[in-house]
Amino acid sequence: GFPAEWDDKAATIKKVQEKFLSDDLPRFMKYFSDAIENNGSQFITGENVTVVDLQVLPQLRMLGSGWAAHIPTDFIEEYPTLKKWMERMYALPQIKKWYKMDDLT
Repeated sequence: GFPAEWDDKAATIKKVQEKFLSDDLPRFMKYFSDAIENNGSQFITGENVTVVDLQVLPQLRMLGSGWAAHIPTDFIEEYPTLKKWMERMYALPQIKKWYKMDDLT
């Protein structure tokens, strides 16, 4: 772990999250956007939902929830392909039901 008296903890966390937002997140978002655009389908790896879609959706949902400080909750607006993909995912009856259950807890 980290020392209990880590004076620069908040500044370090902010720096790491801002680097993620400026460098890493755009790279990951481009990868998934390109996958959807290049395969001409509705989902990341093809015409059907796969485990890849089911893994990426909650990660993007979590990032947009405000859980991670310094990452704007509307970050997805910069990625229209993935925003539309998320809308398609949320429109699926099973996904809609799952997140409705999640909102009750």
